[in-house]
Amino acid sequence: MNNNLDFNLSFRYNKSFNLSQMESSSPPMQDIKIHTDRSSFRNPGASRFWSLLRDEYGNWITGFMELCGFTTNMETRLFGIFNGLKVAKAAGFHIVNCESNSQITLKMIFQGVALQN
Repeated sequence: MNNNLDFNLSFRYNKSFNLSQMESSSPPMQDIKIHTDRSSFRNPGASRFWSLLRDEYGNWITGFMELCGFTTNMETRLFGIFNGLKVAKAAGFHIVNCESNSQITLKMIFQGVALQN
């Protein structure tokens, strides 16, 4: 499976972000914005994420929720962002703005992660 998403991406940290209180700012013309959030029963624990994609006018394009099994909060956040990007690519979008309320998640995306065994 090829997970190369080939996007022009921008990420933004929004400390108070959650799907029920999305700010009304829209992405620039021809772009889309991905909002993603998650919930977990304990950490690690049973988890799910949901994502919402909006167009440059703030209109809803699509939204989805997925269960991701027994994971950590961080894994769940990353699943949400990655699956939002996959949906955006499948819909033909290449310029994507993604918002997250987790600075650590965004840092992991930009700087990578050293895996330990």
